[in-house]
Amino acid sequence: MKINHRHYILVIFAIATFAISLSGYIFLYKKVKAQAQHSSEARVEVLLGNQKKLQERELTTLYADTQEDRSRVDKYVVSEDKIVNFIETIEKIGSDSLADVEMSSINVEKANSKDKKNNGYINAHLNVRGSWSSVMRALILIENLPYNVDIGHINLVYSGASDIDKNNAKVNEWTLSLDIKVLTAK
Repeated sequence: MKINHRHYILVIFAIATFAISLSGYIFLYKKVKAQAQHSSEARVEVLLGNQKKLQERELTTLYADTQEDRSRVDKYVVSEDKIVNFIETIEKIGSDSLADVEMSSINVEKANSKDKKNNGYINAHLNVRGSWSSVMRALILIENLPYNVDIGHINLVYSGASDIDKNNAKVNEWTLSLDIKVLTAK
């Protein structure tokens, strides 16, 4: 039997063609896979960029919408340079309500924060003496101060008849003691 060497050449050529085709396929597969991964990473970056731009627009809109509210917040806080004005406002309540208003203690309490704006509180103890209506008027004026005021430890005591007014009637005297706490800022 005669062996034809041409078949060997064709078989070797077919195997070589298969190997070259297989390596070309693997090469192209790896390239396409790398490009697809790069494309998906780029798409994620674009989506994140769009989300950041959307958040930026929302925050800018929120900032613009709350500008008036933020300016009003400053009115509710006593700044360090306005503490004397705050004390004078408290003292003026006495003349406005026709009661004797006495501030027996006041201290400024700094907050323990690492913020650059150290917010704290002004703590004060007030004693108010006068008739029922003048003491209640003073309490209402204290509650309606133009600041964010926390009122605590309220004690209202009837002191009895003490003075005689212009009509020779006895005036009942009441004593109100309370603590107030007001937010301060630098």
